[in-house]
Amino acid sequence: MAEAVQVTDRTFSEDEAYAIVADRVARETSELTSTIETLKAEKAELANRLDVETAAREAAEQRATAAEAKHEEFLQGLETEKAKESRKEERLAKVREAASHLTDEFFKDESRVDRIVAMEDDVFEGYVSDLRDAAALAPKTGEVPRETAMEGDKVIPKGAESAVGARDFLMRSYVAPKEG
Repeated sequence: MAEAVQVTDRTFSEDEAYAIVADRVARETSELTSTIETLKAEKAELANRLDVETAAREAAEQRATAAEAKHEEFLQGLETEKAKESRKEERLAKVREAASHLTDEFFKDESRVDRIVAMEDDVFEGYVSDLRDAAALAPKTGEVPRETAMEGDKVIPKGAESAVGARDFLMRSYVAPKEG
């Protein structure tokens, strides 16, 4: 910055002294102004880079937060599915126990199974209770219930095998042929 000045024995007039000082001040001011401008440009460039890096960091943080949220959602989904599968086996066993008369076809209906699994606990207990009540009404002997039993071995009586006989039987105007 400041140059080393040699002192001489020369005497300067006031105007010369002011001129020399003004010249040196102008030179130093020019250099400092140039340095200031260079530093301001570097500062602006660094500020721009900082803005870009800050934006990139914030975007990365948002992506990380979104990924963490998806991960948590995925884990919760796994836990839900695991609990659902566990509840499915437990509930189907209870339904089979309560209503042993139901066939495997009943349990193959996926929408029914999903509905059973999705039930709240108190609703499910009511459902099982209703199934027990319905099972108590089912015949235990494997015979046709009395209310729907028909006499004889065949549903169609002798002589009613023909279309006319079947029609007459269904229309209750069938008269059994006389034997003998």
